[in-house]
Amino acid sequence: MTLDNTEVAIDSEQLGTQTIEGAIDAMPRLGISIGAIGALFVTFFLGTYESAVLALALPSVSQGLNVAQTDLALAVSLNLLGGAIGAYVIGYFADRFGRQMGLRLMFLLFGVGSLATALAWNVESLTVFRVLSGLGMGAVLPLLAGYLGEMAPKARRGRAIAGMGLVGTLLVAIASFASIPLLAASPAGAWRILLGLGAVSLVLLPLINRRDITESPRWLGEHGKLDDAGRIVRRMEARARGEVTPSSIRFIETPKTLGLEIQKPLKALLTTKLMRNRLIMIVVVLFLFFAGFTAMNTYTPLFLEGAGMSSDQALLITALTKSAVVVSSVVIIFLIERIERRTLIICSILLVVLSVALMICGLGIAAATVGAFLLGFATGAMSAPLFTYIAEIFATNVRGTAASIADGIGALGGATAPLVILPLLVTVSSLAAGVVVIVIMLVACVVLFLGVRTNGRSLEDISAE
Repeated sequence: MTLDNTEVAIDSEQLGTQTIEGAIDAMPRLGISIGAIGALFVTFFLGTYESAVLALALPSVSQGLNVAQTDLALAVSLNLLGGAIGAYVIGYFADRFGRQMGLRLMFLLFGVGSLATALAWNVESLTVFRVLSGLGMGAVLPLLAGYLGEMAPKARRGRAIAGMGLVGTLLVAIASFASIPLLAASPAGAWRILLGLGAVSLVLLPLINRRDITESPRWLGEHGKLDDAGRIVRRMEARARGEVTPSSIRFIETPKTLGLEIQKPLKALLTTKLMRNRLIMIVVVLFLFFAGFTAMNTYTPLFLEGAGMSSDQALLITALTKSAVVVSSVVIIFLIERIERRTLIICSILLVVLSVALMICGLGIAAATVGAFLLGFATGAMSAPLFTYIAEIFATNVRGTAASIADGIGALGGATAPLVILPLLVTVSSLAAGVVVIVIMLVACVVLFLGVRTNGRSLEDISAE
């Protein structure tokens, strides 16, 4: 908390008042229930698991449906397009009607779509069901990061989201290793289990309630529901084992410095210069980044085959690289509150560039293997800072809409990978595809330099800059 904010908090307590934001930021730790933490972490895993396991599942889908992998490009792209649409719609609902409403829609669409995917009988049905699952999946990362960021005190915000990323990464690594014997035992049918796992989110729906995954008190405070927000905050303070705000202290609204319209988040986002400029910046970064990263993450086995590996070797190395994701996810826990988030993201993107260079440079299998592991390390190092940063740079009234638009358009960048990078990879060379990836990654780094500093600052302070 800055000195100015500290003085405001002290003055407000002396006057018998406190802001919702001040009370949350003063907590010594995250004050949500174990059930909420478990549900959020598992859902985060399911959202990241989909993209991580897709590279392993595609050969099984191809064999099971008796089609070429290139015939699945539309299903992959439309899944990402569905993610872009769903991210915006669900993010808008989260801003307009509350975080709980957005989370319920996300869990429902993701769960039903995943279950239907597991039952697909041909490419056409698979494509439709992947769009449905994408509608929910697209909102998972921005909505969960935004929600956790709003519930966490400012000194713990980055670490809370990084912790969620670490648990998700560990589960993804376990699932990736477990998929190898599963794919070996049932080459044509294992994909139904791998891509249907998201149905677990349906079981978690009841945890969105008044005790576990509660409404965000920041959102309630912004909408004038201070009594409801105060009750939730006091329960959070008790769980965090901090000082509970006395009942004699009255919660008040934080002065709105941006004049954002509560009931029209999209209009407020696009007509407020500061928010609009930040949206444009992060949208460009995410579109470029995901265009390159999706290509590398999804088609890692093909890049490794281009370096001289057999198909079996490439799949094994791809699965083993998940261990590097775990290592970097642990490392980032200790760095995310010490090094500026923007700097961590840029360094991670540059690490992706290096990994691509090693896979396409023609130095052989050893260099390509090192590159694949560096890609895994960069994935874990970048995830938590990136989604923390997106959740931080927008005001509460537009956070869900803005983060979801940014992530959704980023997903559209990812949707170009099967349509642009894959044809280059298959019909030209891994070198040509890799060079394109490197160029767009470097452009993303340049644009990100325009971003705002966020470490150690309150969400309200960042929004008012």
